[in-house]
Amino acid sequence: MILYYLDPVETIHGVDISFDETYVLIGKQDIRAIANDLTSRICIEESESKKGFNFSQIFYQKIKNHCKLFNSFVLIKTLMLVSHGHIVSFFSVLKQKWIKHFSFESQVKSIFRQTFPGGVDICCLLEDGSVKYINQRGNPDPDSDEFNIDDEFEQKIEGKIICYN
Repeated sequence: MILYYLDPVETIHGVDISFDETYVLIGKQDIRAIANDLTSRICIEESESKKGFNFSQIFYQKIKNHCKLFNSFVLIKTLMLVSHGHIVSFFSVLKQKWIKHFSFESQVKSIFRQTFPGGVDICCLLEDGSVKYINQRGNPDPDSDEFNIDDEFEQKIEGKIICYN
């Protein structure tokens, strides 16, 4: 272990804390991390240098090991659709609440919308190459505005997906 001693002329410009570590910004660029595991002393001498960290982005460093951020999203009128893991969720911007969730057998790689006269399809590209569609045509009630998985229209991409946009 290499001990770090704070030079008396160096100034601490910031301190932030996460579940795992306490971050200290020394000078303008040196970020040091002190473990919050209670097995060592909490002091600069016990800290480790964190190369590649941006102190203004510590918030994202704090949550990255504790939550999975959405890997894809689409906005359709007043609905925000987000994918996370095996799930696509609908969030109503007007009601400010989650209104529907769809689960798939494979991880959702991306979601995107496909518009056509009179409607929109939400295309879900899954990790196994399947393309599932969520739309209003898949709804058993033709007068409803509710979205459902359209089991009649499904595609499968053979081979490895290299790029999509």
